[in-house]
Amino acid sequence: MSPSIWQLFIVLAVILIVFLIFGSKNIRNLGSDLGGFIKGFRNAVKDDTKEAQEETEPANDQKETDSKP
Repeated sequence: MSPSIWQLFIVLAVILIVFLIFGSKNIRNLGSDLGGFIKGFRNAVKDDTKEAQEETEPANDQKETDSKP
């Protein structure tokens, strides 16, 4: 099933509008900006999981020392 000519015109119109709004220079930078955002988000998630593990580990260590005579 191939797209009709009207669907192709709509896609072309959307691409043209995006170029007019953002400009070609900003669209080139969009990929690197998006990649930097994703990389920063992953690092933040990793840091949060490390902090959560560090918070639970001392509590586990205290329970083990309290149960030993």
